[in-house]
Amino acid sequence: MFYLISTAGHPNVGDELITRTWLRELAQRAPEAEVWLDCPHPSGAQALFAGEHPRLRCVDTLFRLCAEAPADTPWDVAAFVSSALDDHGLAPRWVPGLRVFSRASTVHLLGGGYVNSMWPRQIGLLAALHWAAGRGASTAATGQGFSPLSSEHVSLVRRLLERVDRVDVRDDVSAEAIGRPASRSGDDLWLAELDSLVDADRAPELDALVCVQGDLLEVSEERLTAQCMDHLRLWDVDPARTAVVECIPRVDRPIFDRLRHLLPGLQFVPWVDVLERGLPAGRHQRWFSSRFHPHMIAARAGARGVAVPVRAGYYDVKHGSLLDAGSDWRLLSAEAPVVDGLTRQPTGRLAASGQRIREVKLAFADGLYGAVAPRTLLVAPEPAGRTVA
Repeated sequence: MFYLISTAGHPNVGDELITRTWLRELAQRAPEAEVWLDCPHPSGAQALFAGEHPRLRCVDTLFRLCAEAPADTPWDVAAFVSSALDDHGLAPRWVPGLRVFSRASTVHLLGGGYVNSMWPRQIGLLAALHWAAGRGASTAATGQGFSPLSSEHVSLVRRLLERVDRVDVRDDVSAEAIGRPASRSGDDLWLAELDSLVDADRAPELDALVCVQGDLLEVSEERLTAQCMDHLRLWDVDPARTAVVECIPRVDRPIFDRLRHLLPGLQFVPWVDVLERGLPAGRHQRWFSSRFHPHMIAARAGARGVAVPVRAGYYDVKHGSLLDAGSDWRLLSAEAPVVDGLTRQPTGRLAASGQRIREVKLAFADGLYGAVAPRTLLVAPEPAGRTVA
């Protein structure tokens, strides 16, 4: 039985796409296997992923343990999770779920940036992984973003990862933080084929796209809106051929509501369209995005753009990993002036390196779940120089 852990069901487009990608891999590799997905919002996840794997069930057992541990610190949460897995009487409300977890043959923490000091209780998920490894399960953590990780939490994370069979991270900062040999193949969404992530039918209708979030901000929304507007003015794009993309419902919509009256005809792409149809990204476009996965998909599709990290130690690390992989986008501080660095033709470097990284991810999946066909492990590309404004 395969036990997956992710933050799916929120919804957040990046987390949903990563989870869907792994479920599709498992449907191809092991359609008869029993698959359990542990996530904070299992009812939403069950509806989102119905049909992605024929034997999928969704629970929130581990997230409930982490959220309702008696004390707040990751050290105490990890101790509670481990103790409850040993003695189900410590968490009697979740005994059925604890029994399911205890019989998993493979436990896999799916990629994302949700196990770090920004959400310290979720470090307890690593305690569950550590416990499963101790009882002989095959264990893996893939595409992990452990940054930011405070000095108080480093030794705990390192200890909890010692037993894990396969550890893979998405950036150099995370690799350095965990202090153990790990592959650095990048975000788990590299595993998906580009065609499954892009709405090729709608992309030709749009020349410019915006994705600006309203959460986790260290800068003002007003400043982000002004900076976005300055770039759209510089690019001189037709408002009717411009769209705002939503990754988290309502959280990413405010910029559309602020701009729609200034840009008549401005379009809106809701999160559910992105999941069902793909991101309308194409080589001819310009993008302005604070979010990571739109940057990743659009740059992989060949679009040019500006990435604006809105939280130091988190989004700058995430966007920086894409520049290291070959993205042609400009990394721009929210306080920086508008830049006209997008007149050059895109090189397509990220599309090329992305295919090589995907081969590494597929080989990783082969080792964890069994190969569906012979594959050749390709070496990930050498880091490319960053373009920073």
